Amino acid sequence: MARPLRVGAERLQVARVSWLDNDKILTLDVFEALQEDSTLEFLGWLGSKAFRDASQASTVVFAPGRCALGTVSCVLPAIAVGSKSYVGLVQPGTWQQAVYSDLGDVDNRHKDYNSSKVHQDLDQLFISESYRTRLGVFGVQIVQQFFDAQQVHEQLLGIYRLAIQLHLLNKVSVKGFDVLGADSLKSDNKKAEVMLDNQIEQLETKLLQASKDNACGFTKDLLVVQNRLYAQLESLSWLHRRLAIKGQLPPLRGGAASPDVLLRLHTHIMATRPRVVVEFGSGASTLVIVDALSQNGTGKLVSIEHSDHYGALTLETLEAEQLQGWVDLRVGDLEPWEGEHLNPEDAEKPSRWYTKSLLDDIEQVDLLWVDGPPGATCLFSRYPALPALADKLSPHAEVWLDDTIRQEEQDICERWAKDGGFVLSYYPLEKGLGRLIRKGSETNAVSEPVSPDDLFDFSISDDQQG
Repeated sequence: MARPLRVGAERLQVARVSWLDNDKILTLDVFEALQEDSTLEFLGWLGSKAFRDASQASTVVFAPGRCALGTVSCVLPAIAVGSKSYVGLVQPGTWQQAVYSDLGDVDNRHKDYNSSKVHQDLDQLFISESYRTRLGVFGVQIVQQFFDAQQVHEQLLGIYRLAIQLHLLNKVSVKGFDVLGADSLKSDNKKAEVMLDNQIEQLETKLLQASKDNACGFTKDLLVVQNRLYAQLESLSWLHRRLAIKGQLPPLRGGAASPDVLLRLHTHIMATRPRVVVEFGSGASTLVIVDALSQNGTGKLVSIEHSDHYGALTLETLEAEQLQGWVDLRVGDLEPWEGEHLNPEDAEKPSRWYTKSLLDDIEQVDLLWVDGPPGATCLFSRYPALPALADKLSPHAEVWLDDTIRQEEQDICERWAKDGGFVLSYYPLEKGLGRLIRKGSETNAVSEPVSPDDLFDFSISDDQQG
């Protein structure tokens, strides 16, 4: 699974799911043709849960067949790129071809893939967020109407019954000329009918059970998506109530921080009134942190960013709200990291991190918020944050690391806690949050911590399953 970050007016995350067949390599070429600040991250083979999580974190998914089907069932727009045909964006104008070709996996192989088609679909998709939402809802309707497991099982059962009946007719027609064996024929046919009836009954029982199991699993997946979506909408609603800004927040999907962690961040800053906050990776979090500091009437944010493009967007947003005076936005290229790192020395991508000169004159940091650099920079890309600022933290400083749904971020938290003598807590937010506090400050915990294994355990109660 490949995941590039689309650069433009919004941060949009695009996922590609497929074997790297020659007839679909062009989609990677399309990703490379995106603007310079785009990144491409290979996630490798993903299991069903990991695939669902990665898909839901994306704006749109390139996928063939069953993967495209799984994407649209998650209320996400999909560009169906199968091994047998190119369907393109699943929408009202293409849904019939999508259903007929099993979203690109059934048809006569042809060579009509070309980058212009993919670019056209991407351009259409990026019209607006509301348009993408409507496409997601439309895709779910297609799944419910044409890919219902119960209907498929009933059709298979009907085909099996027909095959058995034809088999019996052929046996009768062959043996019907054996007049001397007529009684034996009747007896044989009777036994065969009983045996085949038993087989049909057993098959029907298995198919019905399989249908129930699939329906239960599909229902549970939909409930998980529904619960996650509701949690983010609820957090977004409360976040907007707390913010004093006049405009709107940047899009909070794809690579951006989620509403639930931003709400927690804003609440924490308002309650603890930190004097110095440092963040790695600017964006929506910058606006949220600065808004809280402004409402408190005290504090300063130092925001470290590696992208000129995103730095300019963040500054533009702050100036529109007249909040630029609360933040010291520092932009500099990533450079080789020479200190200790979890990234192996023989790794494919060498260790890189922010320019250390950007940290000059920073002292007594009360809150360190780590949401950069991008995970695709190198393995354990965010590890240097604490080593680089360890001697610049205040006695009661806290360190927050976003995206602990990923194992790399969990490993980073564990290492930080061990080396720095911190108490580590995980919080089951959409993308996960790791919180490290000084020993003796445990009473400042905002909620009960959980173990990494408990993260995102959106269990479904019996009454929800129906």
